[in-house]
Amino acid sequence: MATSVGKIDPFNQTNSEVWTHYVERLEYYFLANGIVAADKKRAILFSIIGSDTYRLLRSLISPSKPFEKSFAQIMEVLKDHYTPPPSEIMQRFHFHSRVRKSGEKVATYLAELRGIAEHCNFGASLDDMLHDRLVVGINDAALQRRLLSEPRLNLKKATEIALAHETAIKDSKAIQDGNGTPQPVNLIFNLQRARSSGTTGTSKPYYHCGKSNHKATACYYKEAVCNNCKKKGHIAKICRSKLPTKSAHASGRQPAKPTHFVDHDIDEQEQPSEYNPMFTVNTCNDTNELNNFFTVTMTINGHTVGMQIDTGVAVSVMSVVTYEQLWPQGNGPTLKPTNTKLTTYSGDVLKTVGIMTCNVEYQNQQCQLPLVIVDTPGPTLLGQNWLSQIQLDWPAISKRVLLLQDKTLSPVLNQFQEVFRNELGTFTGPKVKLAVDPQVPPKFYKTKSLPYAMRDKVEQELKHLQAAGIIEPISFSEWACRRLN
Repeated sequence: MATSVGKIDPFNQTNSEVWTHYVERLEYYFLANGIVAADKKRAILFSIIGSDTYRLLRSLISPSKPFEKSFAQIMEVLKDHYTPPPSEIMQRFHFHSRVRKSGEKVATYLAELRGIAEHCNFGASLDDMLHDRLVVGINDAALQRRLLSEPRLNLKKATEIALAHETAIKDSKAIQDGNGTPQPVNLIFNLQRARSSGTTGTSKPYYHCGKSNHKATACYYKEAVCNNCKKKGHIAKICRSKLPTKSAHASGRQPAKPTHFVDHDIDEQEQPSEYNPMFTVNTCNDTNELNNFFTVTMTINGHTVGMQIDTGVAVSVMSVVTYEQLWPQGNGPTLKPTNTKLTTYSGDVLKTVGIMTCNVEYQNQQCQLPLVIVDTPGPTLLGQNWLSQIQLDWPAISKRVLLLQDKTLSPVLNQFQEVFRNELGTFTGPKVKLAVDPQVPPKFYKTKSLPYAMRDKVEQELKHLQAAGIIEPISFSEWACRRLN
């Protein structure tokens, strides 16, 4: 008796087994054992598919009996039941929506795309579709820019570049890990202090922004243009060619007021998060009148305090001078030590005196909120942590903002009416001539049909462009781009 090659287990759909895969394995089993006769294939199928599948088959072909159907007919019945043809539209939707997951390998992502495309019926355009989806859904900004920079990119080349990029990142990390134990990264780095002391701490700052709490390749400022030297790749704060500037008094300008605190951080005892700077802008002239438009009155522990709304401030702060004025002779609320670190727009770390828990009242709202006391003069700032707990009277604030706009914007609009007029400006310089290669033959494209419901709107827009001097009618031209008509 001949020994069969291989073994086929019963079909088990509960283990997420796919019927098409089971059929493929079955065909390989028949091929390996030299089974060609359809009747013999049918008998083997009935013997190995299992009782549950056999019972289902009898139900599907009832009132006929299984032995009355051919092997091909039985396979077709089971295929229609287990793997009905999916919707081509939905499969294409899944294909075009598939984005590479975080940490997913490029090869795995491509394999998933090919699996989804199986029922998309892309035909000869499959490689183009895979190439486009790879570039669009790669979910890696650096790699995506690299792929988009290739002038003649196809699927093979895109795959090679993506795999090489993935391997390079892995190898680079292995080299860095092999050079020693990584040192903890300080979330707040004072660049000027590091330069004066000749040390940069436990981690070296990057030249793009002067900070060391992120990768250089992921730095937000790596494509920035310096306002000092006009070179690309860094910001003016850490520009190496920065020249000493004249003082504000020497230049005749009024000194700028201190910039508000723009970020806060926590020490290693708390869970650190990536440094995300936020920015505020302050003016160099008298801002008392301006600040009044953005000041709200709150009751803090029984004292009425005016607080400036500042959505760029992470926490609400009060200067120690204001604290001592409200609670003289040391009878104020107890200040507790705090791990909160405050930084200014320039990245300098500010000294905190302590933190207190306040009983805050505002328009029938009462709550207990933390308030950081700082050793720096300035207004009391209403930051993000309070704004998330207190519902301000935004309609009243909006009216004040509109009043401020009318008061400050109207003079500017009146003074520069020529600039802000509701008309299209024109270039007043020399006449521009477009050079066309004489070897290139002219192209004249016919217009495309426009939906009837849109024709009036398009016609009105064309008349508007003609009236504004943007376009003008002509009777003949060798060149013409395609327009809907």
